[in-house]
Amino acid sequence: MGVIGKGIGYLTGSSQAADAAKKASRQQIEAMEQARAQMGAANTQFQSMYSPYAQAGAGAFGQMQNIAGLGGLAGQQQAVNAIEQGPLYGALVNQGEQALLQNAAATGGVRGGNAQAALAQFRPQMLQQLLDQQYQRLGGIAGMGYNARQAQAQGIMSNAQAQAGLLEGQGAARAGSTMAQGQQWGNTFGTLAGLGGMALGAFGKGGAFAAKAAQAGAAPAAMGSFSRPWGLAPMKVGLPGVGSLPPGQAMG
Repeated sequence: MGVIGKGIGYLTGSSQAADAAKKASRQQIEAMEQARAQMGAANTQFQSMYSPYAQAGAGAFGQMQNIAGLGGLAGQQQAVNAIEQGPLYGALVNQGEQALLQNAAATGGVRGGNAQAALAQFRPQMLQQLLDQQYQRLGGIAGMGYNARQAQAQGIMSNAQAQAGLLEGQGAARAGSTMAQGQQWGNTFGTLAGLGGMALGAFGKGGAFAAKAAQAGAAPAAMGSFSRPWGLAPMKVGLPGVGSLPPGQAMG
């Protein structure tokens, strides 16, 4: 294969290698993009699964603040009214007061001071008891919501880290493809330069050889074409008796 043929082969091979590197990088980037899309969909589903618990926890925490008075007097009054006007409070108060009256009637002390004091204290005590129970229940719901928020936060952080890793991988794939193509073409041009140097060297040696050969062939030709001065006729020189002039005859 000649130098030109080798050069064309190197160029073709380099182009194919560069295309292959670009194709591999594109496939890698597309695979990472698909992984990112799947991770985003999974994260959305994960967040939606915990959202009801997180929302319930946030609402429960707000009610706890109202009961404790952290939401202001209006919020606290609203929490108390919600308990006092609720069906549970009414049912327990009715049952409790009926039990106290029945007990007082059985003992003959319905009009007594003890029965009246017990009836007067019963409702506030029942209200306080229900408020404490409600606060505890809300605390459990708020804790559940807090755990859900933590799970959501951890999911977001894990997904963000994974997404960052995929983005970094995509950048590395692009950079690797560019570097591979550059290196491939650099090697190709270096090889072509070497072939070109070989070709120039061979051409230089051939030219010197041809010049020497031309000089060697030019000398006999120059001698054969030597002109005779003053138009003299060619001389005929020969041995005596062999086509030579007779003795004493002048040359014409």
